[in-house]
Amino acid sequence: MINENIKEKAKKDIRYMFELLDGIDASDVKLDELTIRAGGKLLKFELVSNNPLSIEDEVREELKVKMTKKLQSIKTHINNKITEMSTFVTEIRRSFEQKEREFNKKIQNSKLMPDIKYTHAQKGLSVVQGRKDEYIWLVQSIYWPKFVNKQKIKRDYQKKLITPIIIMIETAGNRVIRVSTRQPMGLDYFQHYHQSNPDCWGSWVYPKEWKTPDDILQIAGQAQAVLETINTGSIANQTPRGLPRKATVARHLEDERKKRGRGRPRKEKLDLNSEDIRSGIHQDFTPSDDIWMS
Repeated sequence: MINENIKEKAKKDIRYMFELLDGIDASDVKLDELTIRAGGKLLKFELVSNNPLSIEDEVREELKVKMTKKLQSIKTHINNKITEMSTFVTEIRRSFEQKEREFNKKIQNSKLMPDIKYTHAQKGLSVVQGRKDEYIWLVQSIYWPKFVNKQKIKRDYQKKLITPIIIMIETAGNRVIRVSTRQPMGLDYFQHYHQSNPDCWGSWVYPKEWKTPDDILQIAGQAQAVLETINTGSIANQTPRGLPRKATVARHLEDERKKRGRGRPRKEKLDLNSEDIRSGIHQDFTPSDDIWMS
């Protein structure tokens, strides 16, 4: 549109200038006075008769031819300059439109990342782009089984099961499409007793929508709480890599019969080793044991 307006204005200006040049007529040139300087004297000739002379006609005709030729040269020069200007503007327009297309393409292919704050990162949350409108959320967590069904695993044996993991939450738009456990390095599926590539979450149904990063952290917290219980009714992997067999874990359960009549059990501290502490694991890393006592 801009280029068309420039072309139209250029054409209009050319017509105007050409009309001015075409309006110049050698016939309008009148010889009113002629002077000649000879030595130290100035001689002036005056018109004494208006009768046309053949010599004047010849001079006028010759002048008209030369002037017409000169005007044509000027018109050609102006036209060439206008053409150069139009070509220059066209190249600028093409370059602008090309960059505009590239810019629009980048905008279409780019996405605004969610508003992740430092406080979210402190809680182990990070996010990467997926395809189209998808995000892949990575939450640093731990796999810490504390119960087999409703029977508590002995504290000392719980320490053998503690494993750093990543809870991966995949979203598309505002929809949550998948929750899975992953290894911290490589993000392969983390093998545990309910891992069937992807995870079997039993009766837990994760929320299907999210609005803020805090919602993602909440979903990861729920998933981590679900993993605290080994449900023998839905075990998918009897021998997960790096973890003891289900039967071995079953031999390290507390005898609930000895605790009958003692009232509500108090929350017990677990002695963590230096490796666990270096990994950032602490007593309150997962929900309270009381959740599973009801």
